[in-house]
Amino acid sequence: MFHPKMFTVVEGFEPLDELRSLQFPKMAIDLWTVRSIAGASGDYLSLHPRFVVFFDSVSISLGASPGEGVNCSVCFVPAGLRLWGKVAEASSFQHLDIHIHRQSLEALSQGELDLRRPLFQHASPELLNLCMLLAEECRCQRRPASYAESLTFAAIHEIFHISSKNRSHTHKSAEHSFSSMIEHVRHNLNQPITVEGMGELAGLSRSQFSRKFKTLMGTTPHRWLVEARVEEAKKLMLSGKRFADTAHATGFADQAHFNRCFRCLTGLTPTRWLQRHKAPNGRRKVQD
Repeated sequence: MFHPKMFTVVEGFEPLDELRSLQFPKMAIDLWTVRSIAGASGDYLSLHPRFVVFFDSVSISLGASPGEGVNCSVCFVPAGLRLWGKVAEASSFQHLDIHIHRQSLEALSQGELDLRRPLFQHASPELLNLCMLLAEECRCQRRPASYAESLTFAAIHEIFHISSKNRSHTHKSAEHSFSSMIEHVRHNLNQPITVEGMGELAGLSRSQFSRKFKTLMGTTPHRWLVEARVEEAKKLMLSGKRFADTAHATGFADQAHFNRCFRCLTGLTPTRWLQRHKAPNGRRKVQD
């Protein structure tokens, strides 16, 4: 039978019942019933991948160092990842630990999951239902072992399903924020705009924003902003607006600044560019 190799140091937790377990050739399920004081903490290291689900509406803060953590009621911990956990309030609760051989988990995931990345999230009603049935089998095994094994596999799939949904929602929210930022900037080119300000509109730090912007847009935020100002300036120039007014309307410091940026991007002065792009009668040429 499978015996998980795990090293744990805890403070402030007290077992209220004996450990209830189910063991399989490549997997073990433990049901713990404990009481914790406020601020109870633990240092955990497992040599095998594991999943933890907390019952009784309890959540724990988990992180790679004692000073930082993510509040969650469900987690997946890759093999060999050391984590620190902390419970904020005193309570009595149960949690289910699923220890599984890495090769079995890889076979279960069929190569579609990143098993190197931890997951910290909150349980779905479907996951809690599956885990409560599994906990009953831990307390008193009434059905064939294949029943508990199937429940465990279903619970693991549900944990990764929750993660997939959360990533999709986060991605969509991030994309919406990014698109909204682009739209806002395009409609406010006459205003002072900084890369930091663009990042704030997208809900990202400057470094995160710059990396994501370069990935999505193929250029830096600063260069894109200058290009957007110049493209808008071209439209205003073709409509007959004076250069000084165009510079002001597109957010350049002054006409000299406008001239420098325009020539840097187009290779032409605004005057020369306008001469090339206006027909003798003042209408825009179809082709250069």
